Amino acid sequence: MRNIDLYKQGWIAQDKENETLAEYKKTGAEDILLHYNNLHHHLRSGEAIHCPVESGVAVLVFPCMVNESWRTGRMMAWDAEKKETVSADTVPLNRFQEKCQNRPVAN
Repeated sequence: MRNIDLYKQGWIAQDKENETLAEYKKTGAEDILLHYNNLHHHLRSGEAIHCPVESGVAVLVFPCMVNESWRTGRMMAWDAEKKETVSADTVPLNRFQEKCQNRPVAN
């Protein structure tokens, strides 16, 4: 994978040939202020949380992986079985890696 571009309407992951590997487009419910207010109302008054806790965890995994990658100088990945960030060379190939596996490396 070459990069992940974050933009106001979502994100897109592309390989070195600019082929799209994965993409996400916002639907409108992603407004951070809505989530922030909902969380604080939940903590203060017990109001129900409007989105699954797993969604919040998924949002936090990306910046944690970026920080760990920067600190260690290694590419990081999410190990779904261990539910933790690990070195990318320790997890099995997924469909995106398989798609790029046989492509020539740019010099």
